[in-house]
Amino acid sequence: MSTNSAKVTKDESFGQDGGSWRGRDIRRRRGDFVLHLADWRVARHGVTALLGPTGSGKSTLLELLAGVGRADEGVWSDPAGAEFDPTSLSSRRRVTWVAQRPTLVAGTVIDNLSLGLKLRGQECTERVDRVLEQWGLREIARRRVDRLSGGQTQLVALARAMVVEPDLLLLDEPTNGLDPQRVALVEQLVGEAVATRGMTVVWTTHLVFQVRRIARHWSFLWEGELLADGAVEELDSPTQPELLRRFLTGELPS
Repeated sequence: MSTNSAKVTKDESFGQDGGSWRGRDIRRRRGDFVLHLADWRVARHGVTALLGPTGSGKSTLLELLAGVGRADEGVWSDPAGAEFDPTSLSSRRRVTWVAQRPTLVAGTVIDNLSLGLKLRGQECTERVDRVLEQWGLREIARRRVDRLSGGQTQLVALARAMVVEPDLLLLDEPTNGLDPQRVALVEQLVGEAVATRGMTVVWTTHLVFQVRRIARHWSFLWEGELLADGAVEELDSPTQPELLRRFLTGELPS
C-alpha cells in the first residue's frame, strides 16, 4: 500500500444533520481477503458514494450493513449513537439492500412491491400505487417477474426497496447496465427521497461523473481498507492519496 494511504479526510459536515451511521474496528475475513474498517462513517440524510476497484470490499461492506453475514469483530452504531446489530429483525426493517444482481420473489410486480410493507404490517395500496407511477411500472404492474427484461427487473428491485422508505438504503451499482433514461430516473428518484424524506444512501459506483451528480460524501476502499473519505468537493484535492487520483483518472482498473 502507498505510504500516503493512511491519509483519511473527514469533512466537518459529518454529523451536522443528526449523527452518522458508524462502523468501528469492523473486520470480516473471507479466505485471504480481509475487510477492516477502523472508523467508517456515513453522514445522515444524504448519498455517500462508495468507491474502489473490484475486489476492494465494497459489496462485502454493504452485505455486512444489510445483515447478510456478520462481522467477525467490531461495533456498528446508528445516528443516535445506539449500538446497531444489522442481523437483528429490528435492524433489517431499517435497512434495505439492492444487490448488483437483485432477485425478485415469485409473482407479479405488485406482489414484490407490496411484500416489504406487508411484512411490516403497513398499508400498501396507496404507497405501491405511487411508486408504480414514479418508476414507470404501471403498465407492467401485473406482469409476472419471470417475464421481465433485465432492466425492468432492476427497476422493480429498486422500487421495492424504496417503497418501504428505509432509514438506510444500500445500492450496489444500481444503474449498471441501464440505459441513460433509466439511469437518470434512478438518480432523480433517489435524490428526491433524500431531499423529501431524509433518507440516507450508500451507493457503490465506478462512475466518477455519477459521484459528482448524486453524492454529498464519498469513501474510497483499497484492498479492504478505508483509504480516504470526505465531501465531494474534496474529491480532486491534491492532498488526496495517489491511489485515489489514479483510480479517478482511470490509471488503475476499476
